[in-house]
Amino acid sequence: AGGADNTNVVQVTVGAAAVNTVTLRANPGSVGPAGGSVELTATVIGADGQLLPGVVVTFGTDQGSVSAPAVTTNASGESRTTLTTSQQAIVQATAGVTTSSSVTVTVRSGPAVTISCAPASGTGNCAAVQADRTSNTAAVVFTITKPAGSSTLRTATIDFGDGNAQSLGNLAGGTATSTRIYSGPSGSTGTTYTATVQVTDINGETASASTVVIVTPKVVPTPIN
Repeated sequence: AGGADNTNVVQVTVGAAAVNTVTLRANPGSVGPAGGSVELTATVIGADGQLLPGVVVTFGTDQGSVSAPAVTTNASGESRTTLTTSQQAIVQATAGVTTSSSVTVTVRSGPAVTISCAPASGTGNCAAVQADRTSNTAAVVFTITKPAGSSTLRTATIDFGDGNAQSLGNLAGGTATSTRIYSGPSGSTGTTYTATVQVTDINGETASASTVVIVTPKVVPTPIN
């Protein structure tokens, strides 16, 4: 009898040994300023480009945690898990001895805003703005600022605290001013108003800042006897 004939032997590689490539993606690619969760999807591909089901994929991260560290690929060659983190995280997926390229999940900058107030004429702040003797009103100027490094805004609105509000657009220029005329008190006690600016960024995150305006009574002339 002759030796074994290996001419027609076909080598079939199955399971993790068949893995040629692992790709990884995060959706979305970032979390909010307070942290959050993203979905990680690993796709396992064989040497001939076929999608491989039934392969265990392990997920690793240097920050935060994954809901399921090991997940078997489905019929489409995909396995999914959830990453939760409050810091920038670098994640990878491994099937067999093949590891994906690293994916970085970033932390988005949040919205921020500041507001200051000054009398429309004169100097000082708005802690004691005296009402005009004739009109019994006081004019003040608010300066609203979007700090450098904060996220891009969609809207900004100031509520003057007297039942009125004004849109400030998206503060694309970084700073806006708004003048408001407040009514003075009718008695001897000052009237207090709280002006609040509220902003919403392009990711739906919000921030606000407030300042107090106190309008003091107008000067009443002393009668001449």
